Amino acid sequence: FLLAKARDRAHILEGLMKALENLDEVIAIIRGANDERTAQTQLEQRFELTERQSKAIVDLRLGRLTRLEASRIREEYAELIKEIARLEDILANPRLIDGIVKDEITALKKRFGDPRRTEIRLDELEMNEEDLIPREQVFVTLTHRGYIKRLPLDAYRAQRRGGKGVVGARRSTDEDYIEHSTTANTHTDMLFFTNRGRVFRVRTHEIPDVKRQAKGIPVINLIEIDQGEKVTALIDMESFSDEQYLVMVTKLGQIKKTPAAAYSSVRRNGLIAIKLEAGDELSWVRRSSGGNEVLVVTRQGKGSRFTEKEVRPMGRDTMGVGAMKLRKGDEMAGFDIVNPKGYVLVVTENGFGKLTPMSDYPVKSRNIQGVYTMDQNAIPKIGEIVGMRVVEDLSEELMVISTSGQVIRIPLEEVRITGRQTRGVIIMRFDDEDRVASIAGVGSPGSLEA
Repeated sequence: FLLAKARDRAHILEGLMKALENLDEVIAIIRGANDERTAQTQLEQRFELTERQSKAIVDLRLGRLTRLEASRIREEYAELIKEIARLEDILANPRLIDGIVKDEITALKKRFGDPRRTEIRLDELEMNEEDLIPREQVFVTLTHRGYIKRLPLDAYRAQRRGGKGVVGARRSTDEDYIEHSTTANTHTDMLFFTNRGRVFRVRTHEIPDVKRQAKGIPVINLIEIDQGEKVTALIDMESFSDEQYLVMVTKLGQIKKTPAAAYSSVRRNGLIAIKLEAGDELSWVRRSSGGNEVLVVTRQGKGSRFTEKEVRPMGRDTMGVGAMKLRKGDEMAGFDIVNPKGYVLVVTENGFGKLTPMSDYPVKSRNIQGVYTMDQNAIPKIGEIVGMRVVEDLSEELMVISTSGQVIRIPLEEVRITGRQTRGVIIMRFDDEDRVASIAGVGSPGSLEA
């Protein structure tokens, strides 16, 4: 805009300078013409002027034209030529344009600026994929053949004691069935302990979320277990600290306690959790404070309660110590942390179960044969013990899973409370040759909504 304006003014001044150089003749043409248009035409033809130049000369009064000073016109023209050159140089140089724009904006800011009413912050928003995953309680299952999945807790309906349950996994031709199950949160770590004493870690939300009757995926897609190696325990971990311990019990009655912090670096390729003797396997793992009491129960109905302080803390790559002396042919059936005011829940392979006050189990020493926890004469009918849990709140519910994949959720308040040396009552009925495979606690009914 400024360049065009300067060029236009210079063009007019060029015409005026020609008029000054021929002042007498210009005045004569103007006076002798009949009208302005005729004067313009004669000036254009005589001095090679443009229409705009001739009009500028004619528009001036003759008195003013005669008094025009040649020096003033030439000075203005010279300044315009310099300004035109400056403007052309600016337009040809982007850096000069940016500088001028900056100076003009700064001037406007000084003249019209006021304090900003909003704040612009450059804080980084730290976000990862897990932030987009909702926090919810889920039920994780792992089958005998090694297929794993997670489901919302409300995928199973509560039933009365003695019901047949609903199908929780497909029953295939190879007789696969649910072997391990636990509840967890989608934002916690899931530790996988194997029969060979190794441990692996996966975020719970990384376990596929599928429909109740879906098969799931092979657990080897999540963790790098060897051929012949099986997961024997699942445990969810919200954090890893030296104030928290993981207590492990093996099939042949060994027990070991290790600070949870020792497992904070576990990854998919695994670490040693416990060293094992030949023929032994790692079967149970629980979290503890380090000063709890523990209860161990065998398949043939013996139980032992003792203080956890009898088991000194040990590192990961070590063996355990004796938890209980086993009779010939007997194996461990369950292990849990004691709540003195709680109840001992035991379930047999033929679907019998019972609750016994923890006070019925005296505190003894570690590595003894223990006391009876089941009517020994009834074992041929009710079957050996396949699961044991310490429960604190009878408003909670129990999930029982059969070898065929049948699942039933039972309010604990419907399970009979009775003494140690009794058989219990039927809590699950079966078709054909089905049996109880495992049990899991799922919390109170009000906590089941995800």
